[in-house]
Amino acid sequence: MARVDVLGFEWDEGNEGHIAHDVCPHDVQQVLANLNVVTNNPRGARERVQHIGQTNGGRELTIVLEPTRDCVIWRPVTAWPSTRAERAIFRRQQPSGGG
Repeated sequence: MARVDVLGFEWDEGNEGHIAHDVCPHDVQQVLANLNVVTNNPRGARERVQHIGQTNGGRELTIVLEPTRDCVIWRPVTAWPSTRAERAIFRRQQPSGGG
């Protein structure tokens, strides 16, 4: 997968209300600042990516992102606690700190 730089997220009522599973925008922001990997989105739109990473407390989350007009600002579409398979992807890849 090509490198994806994520410097920030675009939020509005639509996507804030759509992330679920006890995940809030603050959690998503923490994943951006902490260890994380970006992978291809296995389902749905091709331009979307999955961002897998950890909150400050070590909780592993998977966030589906879609691009915006600004190439370094991405829009979270949904988020959930990472599955076992997603956690394995996170551990296999060399995580990079924020962005």
